[in-house]
This record gives sequence, C-alpha cells and structure tokens, in this order.
Amino acid sequence: MVREWLNKVVFLFLVFWLCFSSIYYLAKEIMIAGKSLEYVIEINASASIPLQYSLNIAPGQIGAKISEIQLKKGSNQLRIPRPLRKEVISINFLSTQPVELGLSEIKMDAFFEPIVINGAEMLSSVKLSYSDLSNSESPNIVDGTVQVSLSKNLNTISIKKKVVHSIDNQLIYWPRVLAFVLSFVFLILFSVFSSRFQKVNYQLNFFLLFMVLISTPIITSKDNRSRENRELAPFPNLDQNIWKIPREFNKYYNDHFPFRNELRYIGNAIKYRIFNISPKPDAVRIGKEGWLFNSAKDVVVLNQGFDLYSKEELATIKNNLEAKSRLLEKHGITYYLTIPPMKHRVYKEYLPESIKQLGETTKWEQLMNYLKEHSSVRLIDPYATLIGLKKKHVVYYQTDTHWNKLGAFYAYQLIIDRIRMDFPNLSPTLQIDDFVVEMKVDSTGDLVGLIDMKNTFARDAYYLTSKDTAQKVVLKVGSKMEGESSYVYYEHIDKNQPKLLLYRDSFSEYLREHLAEHFSVSGIVWGHQLNDKRILKDKPDILVQELMERFIDKLLLP
Repeated sequence: MVREWLNKVVFLFLVFWLCFSSIYYLAKEIMIAGKSLEYVIEINASASIPLQYSLNIAPGQIGAKISEIQLKKGSNQLRIPRPLRKEVISINFLSTQPVELGLSEIKMDAFFEPIVINGAEMLSSVKLSYSDLSNSESPNIVDGTVQVSLSKNLNTISIKKKVVHSIDNQLIYWPRVLAFVLSFVFLILFSVFSSRFQKVNYQLNFFLLFMVLISTPIITSKDNRSRENRELAPFPNLDQNIWKIPREFNKYYNDHFPFRNELRYIGNAIKYRIFNISPKPDAVRIGKEGWLFNSAKDVVVLNQGFDLYSKEELATIKNNLEAKSRLLEKHGITYYLTIPPMKHRVYKEYLPESIKQLGETTKWEQLMNYLKEHSSVRLIDPYATLIGLKKKHVVYYQTDTHWNKLGAFYAYQLIIDRIRMDFPNLSPTLQIDDFVVEMKVDSTGDLVGLIDMKNTFARDAYYLTSKDTAQKVVLKVGSKMEGESSYVYYEHIDKNQPKLLLYRDSFSEYLREHLAEHFSVSGIVWGHQLNDKRILKDKPDILVQELMERFIDKLLLP
C-alpha cells in the first residue's frame, strides 16, 4: 500500500514538473519576444562628454565590443541593448575626460512592470577602476544617487554581476509564478478527473523521469553556464529545417545538462587529487609543486626542440627584419624587437617530464643567438634579466601563461634603457622604489580556467601601486584598422617626448602603461603584423614590436 502511494506521489511530482517546464519556457519566450530587453540607465553628468561603454559577456568572450555615446550636461537616459540568452557579467563605462557622474537607477522592461534597481542597491556592485585594473574602489552615495568622480587614468565604471543578475532573475519571476499556478491547477484537475491515475506503474515513472531530465535545462534561469572559456551552444532555432533541430538540441543539451558544472568539477578534482593528472592534458600539464604549463601541440613542439629553423629560414627572418627596419628608418622611425620567452624557458625545473626540452636547442634559442650574431636589428632580450630575477622573486604566474606584473616591470626597464641609447633625452626610467609592491596569493589564471579548476591552485600575484599620484597619462580608445584586434592610445601631459607605436600581444598588457610614461603619445595595437596605414597615420618616432616566443614563426612573413 505504501509503495503504491509513493509511486503515485512520484508520478504526480513528475507530471507537475513537466507541466511547469513547458509552461515556464513558453511564458518566458513570449515575454522576451514582446520586449526590447535593454538596460535603461539614468545618469546625471557634470559636463558634456563622449562616453564609451561595453557589455562584458560570458562565457567565452575574448574582447567586449566598445560603443560610444554622447552625454549631455545634466540628466541622461542611456539605453543599452541586452543580448538574448547571454550572461552579462558587467556594464562598463570608460571616460577619457574628467567628469562627475551620478547613477540614479538601472531598469529593464519586464512582463508586467519595469524592473528597477535604485542607487542604494547599485552601490555595492558599482566599482571605479583606474589604470591598473587591480586597483578599484567603491563610490559614494548621495540622496540615493551613486556619485562617481572620473579624474584618474582609465576611468572605468563597472556595474557588476550582482545588479545585472538581479535584473535578469526578476525578469523571469512572473513566468515562474504563472507556470507554477497553471501547473498546480492542471495537476488538481488531472488527479480528480483522470480514471487512469489509479493505475500508475513504475515503467511510466521511469519514462517521466527521463523526460524531466531532458526538460530541466530549459527552465534553468542561468542556462547552467559553463566555466569553460567558450560560447555555450544556444537553444536551437525552431524556424529552420526540421532535420537540423535534433542535432542542435543535442549540442544544447550537452552544454546545459543539469549540474554539469558540478559534475565536471568533481571529475576534474578526482583526476588531479587522486591521480595527479591534468583534466585536459592536450591543453594544460601539471608540473612540479603545482605549477601549470601550456601543453598545446605548437607550444610543446617549440619547447622540446625538434622543429628547428633551417639556415634559409633564419636568413629569411633576418632579411625581413632588416628590411623592415630600413624602411622605417627612411620615415624617421626607429625599430625595436622584443621576444618574451615562454614560462617553459624560465622555469624549466618545474616542467613535467612529458613536455621537457629534449633537443640540444630550441627555435627561440636558435633564433635569438642568430640575430644577435648576424643581424643589425635592435633586439631586446629579457631572458637573462628574468633568469637573474627568479632567484629572488617569482616572475611568471604559476597558474598562467604570462609573466606577472613584477616580471613585466623589469622587462619594461630593459626596453626603455635600450631605447634611451638612441634617445638620450627620454625621461628617466621608473624604478621599483617608485611603487608600493605587494604580494598576494590568489587562485586564478588562464591555465586554471582551461581545466576548470579555479580555487584549487594558488599563485603569487604582485601588485604595483605608484607612489606618484599625479595624472600624467590618459588612456583613450581609438578606431582600429583592418587586421587590428584593438587600438588604444595614451596621451602624456609632456608633449615634448617622442611618439611610440607598440605592436603587441597579451605579454604587453602589463608593459604598456609603464612605457606610456615616456612618450607624448603611445599607440597600442593588438597584433603582430605592421600596418602601413597605421604607421603613416600615427607617425611615431619609435616602433616597438613585441611578440611572445610562441609566435616567432610570424617573423618569416615579410
């Protein structure tokens, strides 16, 4: 008797859940289809200024699209479209001019009435960041308005995840209520009028359970977001060839399976904690003492020393660089090349046996020795400096591909000291004593993200805070040209300094602001391939090309 009663209870619950899933999904889709879904932000500005904004979207977004709006002095209403079915982590504002802003509310149209977050609720999630993104502070609130003074470099206002998610969760509140009520009513009617309800069997419950597992991803409010650095598969578009829908739904379900993140984390933890192996050995290898290393095929081959340059290839790189340097010299531009070594090179002692260097030399060592001996190109090699520093400090992140802020700072000194040999009037090189240096331990890093094991590994992170509070450089966002991933530039208060154009990758993230201290204008291009149009437009006096060891094959291109 008890078993029959339990069987009926399970049956009713599964029926209810299926009804709830279906009604909720339909109600949410109807609501979304009928609304523009845009964030409406009330801002009071002390002056008329251009203001850039972007939405930081996760997962998998590499770079946010930056748009520009014109603020007028006084009250402004900004309407920023919200991408459908994408997680918005933050709304970011970037000002290139000093201004006082007051943020009174952020709202979004919902099913019955607008969802409104006022200044008091926003306060805990609004951060003001300066040139060093690790430095941020919370603004003040006056009369229910968040007051922000944009007077320092970079001037980024971020309305963080807490507020954005609060709006998104409220957006789906009424569909949930509607689904619950209608499902409950249906269940009562079904129980009262269904004659077959008395003949519930276990096979039917197993079938319903299967349907529940399939439908559950549909009703998860946060789309069961992955921690992986990629875009999750979207829900299939129903307005297409019907034969494509099952395949697309399968991809969607695989990415949105209930408790997927938790199960992935448990699986990864078992692999690491019990078997001491990487969850993704083709991407990341676990070295000694918890150090992580990139194990992408091209990186491993580069480190092991099997794929070396021929004499012809070395000569091609030399000729390309010298031709580039001569051409720039004709336009009054002095060319410098720096190639930061991979972490594999500096911290060999922590490498796992599977990706250690096996050959007598590597491409990077081969190329650097050849250029130093045979080329006239101004080559800046930070390797020896980093090797000397590592005896006292950690200069690369243990859980990241890149050097840390301390390693980058000493590389900056090397670059400026070399440039000063040709430009003796360059302003003095910054010294480490010009900064307050703090070391903190955190648990992030790009390699940790690749294996989805944040908060498992620890790393030493250095923070450098300038003792000089005077604002000397201002960062501005410029228009990128074809072939450029992004373009920004710094303006210095001293207009008598030369101009810099830096071609870079991620290894220059911590270099660029230090370099900008020495130039009247510093153009920063994310990319390696020099662009004639950019060079002619910026008219720099100095061009620095930085490309990490992993990309040295690009030097074979003219």
